[in-house]
Amino acid sequence: MNITFKTNKLQKLFNKKKELIRKYGERRAKLIQLRMVQIQAAQSLAYCLIQIMIRYQPVKKAELIGHK
Repeated sequence: MNITFKTNKLQKLFNKKKELIRKYGERRAKLIQLRMVQIQAAQSLAYCLIQIMIRYQPVKKAELIGHK
């Protein structure tokens, strides 16, 4: 899937690793690049969003039974 940006400035920023690191820091820049690769590899945006939602679902906690 192709990624389009609202402005040319954003496109240049997100497509240059050095500028991403300068603006967001090394760790965040790597996460941004990883997410962009995932979006490009996705069949559709809906598929990508579903995969993200599945990955980050809250953990279900065990129900408390009895009185304490």
